[in-house]
Amino acid sequence: MSIVVRNLVKSFGETRAVNGIDFEIPGPRIVGLIGPNGAGKTTTLRMLTTFLAPTHGSVCIAGFDTVDRAQEARRQIGYLPESTAIYPDARVSEFLAFRAKLKNVPRRSRGGEIDRCLHACGIVNLRQRIIGRLSHGQRRRVALADALLSDPTVLILDEPTAGLDPLQVRQFRGLVAELAAEHTVLLSTHVLAEAQAICGRVLVMSQGRIVDDVDLGTGTEFHHCRLEVSGTAEVIRAALLTIDSVIAVEQSTSGDHWQRFELRCGKDHDVRPRVAEICVEQGWPIRELSSSLPELETRFVRAVFSEPRKAA
Repeated sequence: MSIVVRNLVKSFGETRAVNGIDFEIPGPRIVGLIGPNGAGKTTTLRMLTTFLAPTHGSVCIAGFDTVDRAQEARRQIGYLPESTAIYPDARVSEFLAFRAKLKNVPRRSRGGEIDRCLHACGIVNLRQRIIGRLSHGQRRRVALADALLSDPTVLILDEPTAGLDPLQVRQFRGLVAELAAEHTVLLSTHVLAEAQAICGRVLVMSQGRIVDDVDLGTGTEFHHCRLEVSGTAEVIRAALLTIDSVIAVEQSTSGDHWQRFELRCGKDHDVRPRVAEICVEQGWPIRELSSSLPELETRFVRAVFSEPRKAA
């Protein structure tokens, strides 16, 4: 396992910022960490990167405990914080050489390692540029090249596209996707569209806890079907629940006499033919009948707002 987190807790006085979270991330892939402000995302990342010691629990990075074997764990981590400290008066090559020395990259292989990271981040042409004269997007790429020095097993990225324009965001996502072929990437973001676009799995945090673990790949547990139909809501819902493999039906009014339903069904069960048959038999006009995976936004809202809110 690249990352193993067990009963992780971080308290600041009487405030528990992270409250007993558990998760594992195996080999190369991109996993998102999302949640509202104050959910505990950044505190979690700081414990994973050894900047903060846990109050309780443990973190293992590539098999190394971040407390008992902190130095070995740090060598396995490339960290891109939301705000990076980059020397604006240095040239890109000078900054990366300095950082490579701090990371104990052997002197004779330092040049080759810097070249590898420049190529990986698509900034070979910026080697001799002054960092302070680069665009924000270019500086983020330099910071990512820094994170890649010494070829870490795990990349931890905190709000990596913050402040980038739409084109830079798209380019940066493509770069991260390429890196995930050889690295485990844990990406913290509050932008749900970004998580949905790039991550295969998303952990949802709220009030210091992991409240949902969403698989955005093909291995989903449920099949979802959407129906918009005209008729009496209670009667339609009761009829839909008689269909084999339908586990749950959620309903909302979409205006006039139209009712919108979302059906959750057993995996690999397409209930649309039976839904259409019932609607035709009952004379209920259909405006939409579609199949889809559950949207991340829906899962996020359900998970976060189903949590009991702390008293102010």
